[in-house]
Amino acid sequence: MGKPERNNMIKFNFTKGNIEALEAPIKGRVVYQDTKDSYLHLRVAPNKTSFYFIKKFKGKPKYILIGDYPEMTPPLARKISVKHYASLSMGIDPIDEKRQAETQMTLDELFAEYAIAKDGIKKSLKNNKAMMKSSLKSLAKTPLENISFDKVRRLHKKMIKTPYQANRTIFLLSALFKYAKKDLKLNIDNPCTGQKKYTEHPKSRILNKKDPEELNRFYDICDKWQQHANRKIYADLFLTMLYTGQRKTNVLNMKFDDINLFEGEWTIRPEETKNGEPHTLQLADEAIVILKRRFDSIGKTSKFVFPSTVYPERPFVEIKKIWKVFLGEAKIENFTLHDIRRSCGSMLLGVGKNLKLVQEHLGHKEITTTARAYAYVLDEEKEKVLNKAFKRD
Repeated sequence: MGKPERNNMIKFNFTKGNIEALEAPIKGRVVYQDTKDSYLHLRVAPNKTSFYFIKKFKGKPKYILIGDYPEMTPPLARKISVKHYASLSMGIDPIDEKRQAETQMTLDELFAEYAIAKDGIKKSLKNNKAMMKSSLKSLAKTPLENISFDKVRRLHKKMIKTPYQANRTIFLLSALFKYAKKDLKLNIDNPCTGQKKYTEHPKSRILNKKDPEELNRFYDICDKWQQHANRKIYADLFLTMLYTGQRKTNVLNMKFDDINLFEGEWTIRPEETKNGEPHTLQLADEAIVILKRRFDSIGKTSKFVFPSTVYPERPFVEIKKIWKVFLGEAKIENFTLHDIRRSCGSMLLGVGKNLKLVQEHLGHKEITTTARAYAYVLDEEKEKVLNKAFKRD
């Protein structure tokens, strides 16, 4: 930003009315001086009006931007000007003072500002908040300037047994420092730059991998629960998650308006997908049967396919407890709700041998994501093909 000129300075009392009456120049800029505070100046450009503090400091003119009008008002600008004058009179540079105050901001204070700025934009904000209370808890009250490369390295090393969580922690910390530098204009280095990440191996827990009867027991308990009024909705939910392979949040928020039963398609809106793009998937016949049945029974009372049993106008929020009960009855261990999605992808790949189909069905943006996630299935198929190709009759 350029410096205001003081040549041919025009002086007037800085009030809202007087400033509003000024005509902006067609090009260039005009600088005015306040009659009440000789160190307070106003720079008027074609599309911006700004307050400046100007005073000699250590033999050289000091130009300090106070703020842009009208966000910065004349009374507040004068107060800040007086504060700058007091600092310079004591030999303190206000700019250095401001930078020092900024770097004293703690990590949790930075995250609070980051959360406000990213609310409604960043879909992972809920997970980020949880991470601040867990893996980044030890750094929460630490001033940003004290969070060094070595301190971050040691934190990452402590989490070596949970490589995925360790890497996500570094990614969040790096994002916070980038926000501080780019958006808050803090003069601070990113301690995450150059940090080595752990190699991550995708989780491969799927139905039937450890026990060939797991899938059958999954179906059996769903059939059993569909005969009970209070549990039927959960059976339909778990089966729909398996048949569609979509994330838990998407299935919980499934709406009848987004389903075309005639075409057998479900479109997930862009604001609800992980990559921010709409995702339309073909529904299996088994899924269509469930959705038709649910529409006939509750389509007139709720827009959600799986509404809350307490508040029909809202979707389910959390199903961890009932899922635990389901797993107990099905005698399935170490299996998460997200593992249902993995099982769907594995089953589709095992039957169709078509990686592109699995990518499109699951909604992966890049096929490399699908290949990495289901490498173990591809390896098994590779072994079968090799053994069959060179087998003698």
